[in-house]
Amino acid sequence: MPAGYTRGTSGAVAPGGFGNALALNVASNGELDLRTNEGYPATGNDDGKILIYGGGSTSTPSLLIGNAAHNLKENVSQNTVEENGVFRTVSTINDIHVTQTVKVVDDKYEFKYTIENNSAEDQEIGFYFHMDTMLGTDDYAPFVVNDHPVLNEEAFIGSNLPETFNVYNNNGNPDIKAGGVIKGAAIIEEPAELRIGQYGDVADAAGWIDDGSPVGDSGYALLWSNRTVAAGGSFKVNTFYGLDVPPTIANPSEGIIEEGPYDILLQVGANSGDQFKVRLSDVRTTKLEVDDIEIDPFARAMEALEKLDKAIQKVSSERSKYGAYHNALDHTYSNVESSAINLTSAESRIRDTDMAKEVMNHAKASLLSEASQAILAQANQVPQRVLELLK
Repeated sequence: MPAGYTRGTSGAVAPGGFGNALALNVASNGELDLRTNEGYPATGNDDGKILIYGGGSTSTPSLLIGNAAHNLKENVSQNTVEENGVFRTVSTINDIHVTQTVKVVDDKYEFKYTIENNSAEDQEIGFYFHMDTMLGTDDYAPFVVNDHPVLNEEAFIGSNLPETFNVYNNNGNPDIKAGGVIKGAAIIEEPAELRIGQYGDVADAAGWIDDGSPVGDSGYALLWSNRTVAAGGSFKVNTFYGLDVPPTIANPSEGIIEEGPYDILLQVGANSGDQFKVRLSDVRTTKLEVDDIEIDPFARAMEALEKLDKAIQKVSSERSKYGAYHNALDHTYSNVESSAINLTSAESRIRDTDMAKEVMNHAKASLLSEASQAILAQANQVPQRVLELLK
C-alpha cells in the first residue's frame, strides 16, 4: 500500500470479507486519491487499481450559492487532517463552511459534506458532487444504470433516479468493477439528479445540458438542489463510491460475519419448545451516534443536542422493553416454581411407596373382586333352577 494511505476494515470480517479492499488518501486541499488496496480476495486482478483519475485533480465537488458554483478545493480554510481513518477538510465561501469527511466503509468510500451557513443572512445553498472516474487503466470506463449501458450523456431525475450505478473496465480487465450508492437507508438526503457524461461536461453544475452527446472520457455528478438555509442553519449530504463485485468473481460478502442483533434463548419449560427469547440491543455510543459530538461552533452544539435527544429516546425505549421482559420472566418463574413443587411432591410419594405391601393389596383386591363376581353369578342361577323344577 502506498505511503500516506489508510486502508479500511469493516468491523467483524471473516476470511474472504472486505478487509483491506480499498486504500484512501486525501490531499491537503481535499483532493481524493482513491484506489484499491488488496481488492476482493477472489482475484488479484483488482489489486492496486485506480478508481479516480489523477488523484482527484480533475474532480470538483462544489458549493452552490444562488446561481454560482464554488470549487471546494480553491477555497480551503482548514487543510486536511486524518484521525482514525477519517479525512476531514474544511472550505469556506462567503462565511459558509463546508466540511468534507471521507472514510472507507466496507468496499466503498463514504463522502459526507456538512454545509453551515455562518453568515448573518439567509442563503440559497445547494451542493454538487463531481467525480472524473477511471477504472484501472480505463479512463473511458462505461457506466451502467438500471442494467442499461449509458452510451450518451444523460440525466436521471425523479422516479428515474436509481439507487445505485456501476462502472466497468472496458480495457481488458473484467475483474474490476466500481459502483456508487445514491439512495437507500445509509443516505442522509437523496440528490435531486444524477448526471453521467464526459467528465468535463458534467463538471459544469449550472451550464451542463443533457444533449445526448457521447459519454467518452466518463464521469458523473450528483446535484442537491438549492434550498433556503437560515443564518446559523446547516444541512448534510453524503454518497458512496468504490468497488462492486463483478460477475467474474465470487461475492466476498458471503464471508462477512454480521454484528448483531443477538438473542438469548431461555428454556422455561419441560418441553423442547418452551423457550423465551430476549433480544439484546446495541446501545453503544457508536450505534447511538453520540461518540463524535461537538459543542463548538453553535450549529454543532445544536446537532449534538438532537443526537442526544434521539439517544435518550432509544435508551428509554429499550428500558421499557427490558421491563416487559422482566415482568414476563417473573410470571414464567412463578409457573416453573409451582411445577417444580408439584413434581417434587409426586416424586416423593412414588419414592416412599412400599412395593410389597402395595402388591399384596392389589392381589387382595383382585381376589375379592373375583369372589364377588362368582357369588353373584351363583345367586343369579338359583331362580333359574327353581323355574326349571316347576316345569
